[in-house]
Amino acid sequence: MRRLKSVSLRRLVPWVIATTVLVVGAGALVSTSQSSVTRPRLERDLSQTFANRYVAQAKLLGHSGVTVEGMRPRTQCYKGVPNVNDQGSGAGVWLCYMKWYDSNVDETLMPGKFELNVHSNSCYTATGPSKLVGLLTITDKNDKDVINPVSEFDGCFDPHGLDTPTGNLDLVPTKTSPTGLASIAIAAATLHPDGNSIVRPTITCSPGQEGCGGTIVATVGGTPIDTVTYVLSPDSKGRLVITIPKDTSGGEIVLSVTPVIGKAATPKVTLAIK
Repeated sequence: MRRLKSVSLRRLVPWVIATTVLVVGAGALVSTSQSSVTRPRLERDLSQTFANRYVAQAKLLGHSGVTVEGMRPRTQCYKGVPNVNDQGSGAGVWLCYMKWYDSNVDETLMPGKFELNVHSNSCYTATGPSKLVGLLTITDKNDKDVINPVSEFDGCFDPHGLDTPTGNLDLVPTKTSPTGLASIAIAAATLHPDGNSIVRPTITCSPGQEGCGGTIVATVGGTPIDTVTYVLSPDSKGRLVITIPKDTSGGEIVLSVTPVIGKAATPKVTLAIK
């Protein structure tokens, strides 16, 4: 699969927690009334809308054999708390977990978590799981940066459509599953360059639902010498490949982490080189 690129980092604002509290409260006020926004309607429409857009992404990436029928997507949604008051609109309230089939994707990363901003007019905006679908832009088969059709997308469902349960009850992670974001960590160790002046620091991604991804800038003597991209699944390890100046032995290298998926245990790490 081609490398996915990002032109946008997640932005956190100081008032997000307060806003969430207000939205949940508003949702509680309207959830007792009958609403066209229900779990079965969202589950059915999100599966279909996502599958159509995912096939479009596959064509951009040059992945053959990806079809809506072959994906067989299944979705389980809930509002606020699983299986409680699963109806009604509200920003940042609905969460949906989806599993689908694609030979280009590691199935152990399933299900993917989608965050939905659902409106009272039976339409919604969904943000896809970056660990599975990529970030805002992707590099297509022609090596051009294009908008990722499944990073964020809109959908609308029939407010009078089928409202019987889908039967999808096994997709939401259990209470024993990791609920926090995964965190990238750089192992503390003395680095020894090989004959090509390459060092390979070990990195570890902790357990978590999002995995780890981002960039690391290597600096020697205050001068940036290399930038590497990392992508790791939850609870896994990997090695960076960094080319250093030939006269760096006996010095230090500073690694500055900018996470895009997950977070960083320590944003900046200094390692000795011998």
